[in-house]
Amino acid sequence: MRISRLVPAAAAAAACVLALFAPSASAAPEAPLQDAPPPTTQIIGGGQASNAPWAARLFSNGRETCSATIIAPTWILTAKHCVTGGGLSFRIGSLDQHSGGVVANGAQTYTHSSDLALVRLDRSVQATYSRLGSPGSVSVGQSVQVWGWGATSQCGSEANCQSRYLKVANVTVTGGCGDAYGGSAIC
Repeated sequence: MRISRLVPAAAAAAACVLALFAPSASAAPEAPLQDAPPPTTQIIGGGQASNAPWAARLFSNGRETCSATIIAPTWILTAKHCVTGGGLSFRIGSLDQHSGGVVANGAQTYTHSSDLALVRLDRSVQATYSRLGSPGSVSVGQSVQVWGWGATSQCGSEANCQSRYLKVANVTVTGGCGDAYGGSAIC
């Protein structure tokens, strides 16, 4: 399949997967409180993941950036706002962002206006791949799980509140089409 057809096709198929990794702004936490509690060991409202072989930790120039998922031997799906820094690498199949799994580099990035990015890896990776959902397979009000190494509290900059180990939380799908940064997201 030509790449010009792959990005729109993946955008449609990835609606369900991105709903699991990048909840809309209405599912995101409110602005930090003045007297916010110190960081915990869990993503806000969640717990530690026990198994997620398709999970990938995205690094930009060696720095922890975002969560992602491997969807094929040479393809990673993540959010567009996560791939702007360059020097992309991924730790795939580990619950610990600092060790284990397989590390591969991003070779080429394709983005979509709905905060979607596909990254072609520099080599094929043997892993358990996440299946892409089909349009309409997730509906507003449905409970889904989000996975990631993101903020563990509302302590300020997310970079200072990140978890070393993969976390999971249950969220409700909303009808909002915006992301937490004021941009558009897949609906």
